[in-house]
Amino acid sequence: MAINNNLVRRSSPSIFYKEKDITEMIKPYFKSFKVTDNLEGVFDEVNLQFDNKDDIFLRNNWALEKKEKIKIGVRTLNWENDFEGLIEKEIGSFYIDIRKFSKTSLTIKAISAPLNAKNQKNSKIWNKITLQRLGEEIAKKYKLEYFYKSNQEILLTNIKQEDKTDFSFLNEIASNEGLKLKVTHSKLVLFEEEILLKQEAKKTFDIKYFTDYEIVDKTDEIYDAIEITYFNSKKNKEEKAIITKEEIETGKTNKNKSYEKIYKLKKRAKSGDLKILAKNILKRENRREIEIEWKMIGMREIFAGQVVNIIAGTFSGEYLITYVEHTMPRFTTSVKAYKIIGDYKEEENV
Repeated sequence: MAINNNLVRRSSPSIFYKEKDITEMIKPYFKSFKVTDNLEGVFDEVNLQFDNKDDIFLRNNWALEKKEKIKIGVRTLNWENDFEGLIEKEIGSFYIDIRKFSKTSLTIKAISAPLNAKNQKNSKIWNKITLQRLGEEIAKKYKLEYFYKSNQEILLTNIKQEDKTDFSFLNEIASNEGLKLKVTHSKLVLFEEEILLKQEAKKTFDIKYFTDYEIVDKTDEIYDAIEITYFNSKKNKEEKAIITKEEIETGKTNKNKSYEKIYKLKKRAKSGDLKILAKNILKRENRREIEIEWKMIGMREIFAGQVVNIIAGTFSGEYLITYVEHTMPRFTTSVKAYKIIGDYKEEENV
């Protein structure tokens, strides 16, 4: 019986360089790619490998130059079903950072942020500025589109950037105030993770669908309470804030209760509110009590920051994706996520 090749599942990469589609030209030399999509704090990146047959990538018209933008995508034919047809999905836009040439191969590493933001350390002082305005200032500096996804207006006072890159500095400030930073697709985004947790899950996976998985259910690094202290030199006294896991989850405090595991640290709140800082740090530390990693056949429509429903027996529930990795030539996807504990959607309606 003859096979209709038009119905066979297929996948291939798509590569745009300087906004030009070079897929067909470069396809005979393509070996592999790995694209990583991170929820926060770390630039997304792509690692590409090509066959450097006859030293072709040393020629002027074949050189993929540093600092230039490269877009990576996936083209699939009948991937989800026999009659889906051809679909193309861009999965990342990057700036070429490192090139390694050998007799047999060319390896390229590219990141999602402009390269002048990667290593340039700066120093600056702001007497008073909102976090939203600070993010906007840095986005404009690097000509990035800017999004601020938070209902909070966070006023920062007397903040000092000392010999730090702009993005590591902004990430530190945002993290202390309970927000996350992501640079992707020529965009800088500051967002509250709680907003993501309120999303409806639009995809459901049974673990039987995964080619491999690992679930980690831990008690270490999970705290009953947090205690932050800071010596206020202007007032010449020590300030203290204590927040409990119970208080965050129920809104109630029990002053007579003793707690076994307390996270203690000394830290200044840039916004001046130690209680808000304590609450944000404890929520961050305790959020990933149940985590899952899995591998599956390539999935185009999956990304960091997405909520998915997973059927996994006693661990069934909604999970927030924190990391996605796509690889080729065999199109596969690896994912990391944590279980959403607590009803954030109900919280929104209270």
